[in-house]
Amino acid sequence: MKTIKKEIIEVDYDVFQEKVKDFYGVKEFSFVADQEASNDSIHEFSVSNPADYIDEEEMEEFKKTGKYSFLTDSILNDMCEKGEIEPGDYIINVCW
Repeated sequence: MKTIKKEIIEVDYDVFQEKVKDFYGVKEFSFVADQEASNDSIHEFSVSNPADYIDEEEMEEFKKTGKYSFLTDSILNDMCEKGEIEPGDYIINVCW
């Protein structure tokens, strides 16, 4: 059986939410709402620098107004490009 061993960066959703609010200076951000996440779920993201994907228009709207929808992938890649987080494979855990 062929396998691949990877290093994974894991974070709980509530820790990630607080980091996003602090970094971007927004009052509200809910990872659960953004990803329509259910309890006891994991969400995987590949983060690179330079970023493979950032929705620039939606990021600007988020920074100005705090409005967002399915923006986590862009947020992670934007934070990486700005040196706030390292590139890699991320898992965000949802459990309440």
